[in-house]
Amino acid sequence: GGGGRSGRDVDAARRRARRGRRSACGCVRRHFSGSACFPDGISVARRSALSSVAVEAGNAVYSSQGGILYNAAKTSIRYVPAQLAGEVVVPDGVTSVGTAFAWRTQITAVTLPDAVTSLSGAFEGCSSLERVNIPLSVRTIYTDSFADCPALKEFIVPAEHAVFAAYDGVLYGKTSSGLSVLWAPPAVEGQIAVPDGVTVIPEEAFVSCVNMTGVYLPDSVLEIGRNAFAGCVSLSDIRLPANLSYLGRHAFPYNNDLNCNEYENGLYIGNEEQPYQLLVKIKDATAAAYTIHPATRMIADNVFAINGNVEEIVIPDSVFYIGNSAFYGCENLKRIVLPASLQIVESYGLQCNLEEIYYRGTAQQWAALDKQNIDEDLPVYYYSASQPAAGGNYWHYDADGKIQVWE
Repeated sequence: GGGGRSGRDVDAARRRARRGRRSACGCVRRHFSGSACFPDGISVARRSALSSVAVEAGNAVYSSQGGILYNAAKTSIRYVPAQLAGEVVVPDGVTSVGTAFAWRTQITAVTLPDAVTSLSGAFEGCSSLERVNIPLSVRTIYTDSFADCPALKEFIVPAEHAVFAAYDGVLYGKTSSGLSVLWAPPAVEGQIAVPDGVTVIPEEAFVSCVNMTGVYLPDSVLEIGRNAFAGCVSLSDIRLPANLSYLGRHAFPYNNDLNCNEYENGLYIGNEEQPYQLLVKIKDATAAAYTIHPATRMIADNVFAINGNVEEIVIPDSVFYIGNSAFYGCENLKRIVLPASLQIVESYGLQCNLEEIYYRGTAQQWAALDKQNIDEDLPVYYYSASQPAAGGNYWHYDADGKIQVWE
């Protein structure tokens, strides 16, 4: 009574709404499918099929632009439709995007205004996002901002940005000591040149950049982290820095398309001055003895792994690094000559059937060596050109160039 509505009347009204009655602004909406028009005072429910929002002129509460719902002044984003597609330009007055664009899988590019100061989870799950600009105002980007964006090809950053930079689409941070790699877009294509000033390629920095075909690393780079280029299955050209002092495990994929320099039975990569810097593969796994180029500085992961034929190998005095599982499972390799230049032996690098090690350095140098998974009971002989006055494990080369233990 008293002008109230019965339950039957309410149910009938709901049924009419579900059948698609026209709203006051003249847009037909059915379960928020396709486009929706929001008259004054109507709130938005998140609907998975919604592709755009239109707000009628003169609305005192909301506004819209490019299918996105904003407050009336267009200073804050209120809702981004789940099926919004294509390129998005956020209005100049917006200072924060929050997670409004997260998991909007049809968006391909976003242009942010020069007022947004930080990004946190902003584009997570945007699986079609290919390009995003980083305006001058942005000072902080959190690690989840571009998670699960497999189509991302390019970051765009103004050259005068005080905090960030972009080269070949890759995002870098500017620090007091130079540049640091922040994000390599997973869909970045072609040849990439890391700029001079970068000193470290972090772990997994370029992981699974499957369309990247080449990488140029400047001489400023000193360290390459674990899995830095793992999964880069199209990588065919690698230029290594001249002063590289650390190479993490599984840093490169060393695939069959990799362009290498040949020497004897080995395949190498390096740079213009040091073409044999890193031994990455052997050509003939049936050989019993191997000669490594005398200028080689590093032996990559798994080069000789599970090779039952290798019986003898001398590591030249230039080598400072033996990679993960480099000689793992070499069941017939009973002894090996290691140089005093050696600094790092990665996990399982010498995990094989060794019976003795001939080291060209001193006992003190051997103790200081960063070595992993080497049997502590394995006999180690230290080089001495002349017979030592005191006893101990020492060796030398005889007149025929063969190894002899001093008695």
